[in-house]
Amino acid sequence: MRLKETFSIAYGNYDRREALLIELSFQNCKGYGECVAIDYYQINLQRFVLKLKEIQSRIEMQKIIHPKDFFKFLLNLHLHPFLLSALDCAYWDLLENWKAKVLWN
Repeated sequence: MRLKETFSIAYGNYDRREALLIELSFQNCKGYGECVAIDYYQINLQRFVLKLKEIQSRIEMQKIIHPKDFFKFLLNLHLHPFLLSALDCAYWDLLENWKAKVLWN
């Protein structure tokens, strides 16, 4: 992803960022979360993709539950904190979109 402006910090200047977008879906509703590759934190998105493939069936078997309970489920998967956060955000987004659909239909 090309950045609109150069992002400068003590670790360097960045014109682009590699991002991993996560999509969770349920009953035609979707939720999104994301994380970016950050070299100074050794964030390797390819490892995240492999981990997601490894746990995909466990996530797909989950019922819609309260986000706090889903977070506890995610904690048991021993995920990198950045990946944990991306999945947590995607779940909250999915749940809010699903609740809005239920209320408006």
